[in-house]
Amino acid sequence: MRFVIITGMSGAGKSNTVRILEDIGYFVVDNMLPSLVSNLAKIAFNSHGKMDKIALVCDIRSGDNFYQLSKALDNLSEENYKFEILFLDSTDDYLINRYQETRRHHPFSTNSLLTDSIKQEREMLKSIKQKATYTIDTTKKSQSWMRKKLEEIFATETMGKGMIINIISFGFKYGAAQGTINPCKPPLLRNPIL
Repeated sequence: MRFVIITGMSGAGKSNTVRILEDIGYFVVDNMLPSLVSNLAKIAFNSHGKMDKIALVCDIRSGDNFYQLSKALDNLSEENYKFEILFLDSTDDYLINRYQETRRHHPFSTNSLLTDSIKQEREMLKSIKQKATYTIDTTKKSQSWMRKKLEEIFATETMGKGMIINIISFGFKYGAAQGTINPCKPPLLRNPIL
């Protein structure tokens, strides 16, 4: 049983992480309220193996409820639930570039500058980062690098040992392809049959 709590800086790649973990078989809940973490842990750990890979994303999108995450983690420890914390981080400059590229708003950016919002979030996450099992700096990292890193940490040993078969079917209605083909216009045959 693996129970992973994903958190970190906004813009550091949590959405990409969610997709990767889903691809390797995790049941992922995005934007989970910290007050509900204990309830989901209880359900998962009492499922007798039916839910063996769970990942939750808890971050500052939950607003003031985020402050309950430390209490939720303490509750998990008191109840002897084994869990891991994945913290995603990135440099301030890189986060600013990501927000400018995507034109999305930072959760704290209603009345403040983006740099101030990032500083405020970093301060808010400081105590959670210290508790993290894994901290990944995503600055200038590609999606393929991230996938490989997450698979190293979270993929089961049995993953990737089977054979993958891709079946591709195609045909040429007007004969074999010659040169570049315009998909809207069939290729001309040299010796058409009349």
